[in-house]
Amino acid sequence: MSRFRRPPPTSPDDAGIVELIASLGQQLEIPKLDVREVRWSKIVPVSRAAVPIPSDWCFLVRHAIAMPARMMGKLTIEEWRPLIASSVLFQKKLRRSVDRRWWLYILLPTFLVLVGSTAVDVILRIYWISLIIL
Repeated sequence: MSRFRRPPPTSPDDAGIVELIASLGQQLEIPKLDVREVRWSKIVPVSRAAVPIPSDWCFLVRHAIAMPARMMGKLTIEEWRPLIASSVLFQKKLRRSVDRRWWLYILLPTFLVLVGSTAVDVILRIYWISLIIL
């Protein structure tokens, strides 16, 4: 680590929070909830931007959970439980709704191109046009 870069802040409750998240994953039946570390941060990366973390939110970032740095040490592990649970459920529900739209962006246009080229083949009897379209 560079001498100019500060180490990330840590809390004595980090190990307890990781265990709490593992137990929440079992209770909520979320098998892919694999959190290995806690990151206390003021911002969280969202696509191409960095968003400040509100005091009552937690973000899943790869194998870590990003928690608001200004709240470090202010709540006990059990007081974090409802906040973490609601954040995890919200993010999983949001991710599930995005996953359901894959057919709209991939499968539907592909289907329309295939149907359109077949219609051109049948109506105009230009069979080589489907090779150009595909």
